[in-house]
Amino acid sequence: MDSFSYDSLDAPGEIRILTLYPGSKHSDIEASLSVRTNVLEEPIWPYEAVSYFWGDQTQQSTIKVLQQGSVYEISVGKNLKGALRALRYPRRKRYLWVDALCIDQRNILERNHQVLLMSKIYESAEQVCVWLGEKSTDSSLAIEFASRVIELEHTDSLVEDPTTTKKWAALSAMMRRQWFSRRWIIQELALARSAVIYCGTDQLDWSTFDFAIALFVSRENEIGALFGKSEEHGNYSRYLGEPHTLGANLLAEATTSLFRRNWRGDIVNRRRSLESLICSLTTFEAMDPRDTIYAILSLASDVQLQPPSQSPRTRDSPFEVQSSGSDRDAEEAVVFPGIDYSKSVLEIYTDFIKFAVGESHSLDILCRPWAPAPVSAEDGTILKMPSWITGLHGCPFQTRGDGQSERVNADCLAGPSETSHSHTNITYGASGSRKASIEFGDSNSGIIFVDGLVIDVVGCKEDTAIAGNIPQGWPRFGGWKDESVVPPEEFWRTLVANRHRDSKDPPPCYPQTCMYAFQQRAKGADLITSDIIGNQTSSHVSDFLRRVQAVIWNRRLLRTRTHRFLGLGPKRTKKGDLVCVLFGCSVPVILRRIPKTATPALKRRDSSGDLSDCKVVGGETVQRKRIKMGGSVGLPIAKSGKEGQKETGLTMQIVSRTNSIHTEASNSRLDPHFYYELIGECYIHGLMDGEGLELGKAQQTFELR
Repeated sequence: MDSFSYDSLDAPGEIRILTLYPGSKHSDIEASLSVRTNVLEEPIWPYEAVSYFWGDQTQQSTIKVLQQGSVYEISVGKNLKGALRALRYPRRKRYLWVDALCIDQRNILERNHQVLLMSKIYESAEQVCVWLGEKSTDSSLAIEFASRVIELEHTDSLVEDPTTTKKWAALSAMMRRQWFSRRWIIQELALARSAVIYCGTDQLDWSTFDFAIALFVSRENEIGALFGKSEEHGNYSRYLGEPHTLGANLLAEATTSLFRRNWRGDIVNRRRSLESLICSLTTFEAMDPRDTIYAILSLASDVQLQPPSQSPRTRDSPFEVQSSGSDRDAEEAVVFPGIDYSKSVLEIYTDFIKFAVGESHSLDILCRPWAPAPVSAEDGTILKMPSWITGLHGCPFQTRGDGQSERVNADCLAGPSETSHSHTNITYGASGSRKASIEFGDSNSGIIFVDGLVIDVVGCKEDTAIAGNIPQGWPRFGGWKDESVVPPEEFWRTLVANRHRDSKDPPPCYPQTCMYAFQQRAKGADLITSDIIGNQTSSHVSDFLRRVQAVIWNRRLLRTRTHRFLGLGPKRTKKGDLVCVLFGCSVPVILRRIPKTATPALKRRDSSGDLSDCKVVGGETVQRKRIKMGGSVGLPIAKSGKEGQKETGLTMQIVSRTNSIHTEASNSRLDPHFYYELIGECYIHGLMDGEGLELGKAQQTFELR
């Protein structure tokens, strides 16, 4: 049988529609791709869009596609074939848009073009059909129970009834289905006029399931208490994990908070910045790391997707994506370079960092974990990313193989990115009012230059707080020699990073609570925080220790050499590392100075975030781009200067760099013999609110790799 070939798309907004022919339950799946419509023009051919999980693409099957009187076979994933079989009508055609079939996936130019239209495709669909997968032993129970839970007159009794544990477990299992981990689903569901979920032969309106999720999460502590009394479930109150951290709940929350809609349901305002979305939606995965960015673009308040003005077969340049910030002069608009699958992952990640810094005038994005590590297509190894692109291995929560979410790291000290760039709720202010200063090397060099101060050096360190437990040596290291009296202020404030939940000041009870908590441990032993929380009747102690866990988990206690500051750093912190303040970063950071000439190899980062040797890529010669905007950092815009020249006003300055540093004033602050690795953010008591700027340290430029 001949292989199928796609006809080219002609008009800018044109898409293919899959005609799914009727059939019985077990008959071959037959379809055609002859119908087309233009989502940028009225009228639009009525169709439904399918949202599904691609799954393991090594498990392939085939469907029959009719084209101009001939029958062809197209390979599809096993999960997609199951979706088509479930969605097929027995007696009439069904018109669907399915990305794997309606886009020629081998045509990079067409993929660029169609991804730019994706938001319009789902927004224009009559309905989004969500395929969760085939039926399981408890999926029908979950669908039925979800419909019952939303009947408010029954909710309280269902939460209190010990016989409902199997039903809550079934609903939890449904919420952990792989579909809820997909990054593209956020856009697909958020933009939908309406949506229906399908699981095997069962179906349910998304609005009903969404409501059931919200009720479940709002009562998760009470539901957990049911499992604590259930012998069948091991009397384990955490049997269901932490439902509020599951992708299903995050999806439900995100889809209701992304937009403001008018009475007709039309989107009138996007509420969250691109940086905020990228950093908060780390639970959701993409098969292609580039889609970490591309799958979110259409949802961001500071990005405006421009519909393509040419057809995908005639367009010969990447599509530009404009900033839509209303507070920025049109001429100063930050430009995201657009959707271009021919770029490397590093190029696209760098594009995002440039955009985020240009929009926020902050370097906090360097501290926030957000970036999936790309995998080599050749040998499956995890490819090196620069240390200033923080990987997902640093996320506070990660999803286990069984779909449960658990804490694996402390919360990010830089805090969540602002929904906009108002900076009204910044947790700390280590760099005071100093604006971000950043320069970028070539797009694939993995090098940036940032300005800041070296405040001190790590003089000594303590053991790491594994699983959020406080090592037995921490109190004495922190200056607390007599545990029968309240701890020194710098110690207990460091344990909670001098904050309560939601960036509020610590409550007055914390010193006494800290002393009481330490009195509960065995003499000379580690303080096992989870055990004390589980056995505790005092809500004050539990509240304090949960805050401690959120701050210290996988961090280590340290003291600086000169000023004897007490603080918390990443577990990889070593004696001799530098405690620095980077201009435009709200928290201090730990940097490691590495000689250029003495380091023949760079490092490859494995899945845990540790480093191992790998082959050096590139040399020391980089092209350094300094981009200024209104006195602060910006992004390249349509007009740009030539190499070695400067423009006035809004400028982009490109300076060639070699091992010999010269010319500009900032050059004298850049050490040509060393580069720096960003180990991570840190809490240093007494340096979190700009105090480091008053120590008289010399400003310098750091070359980060």
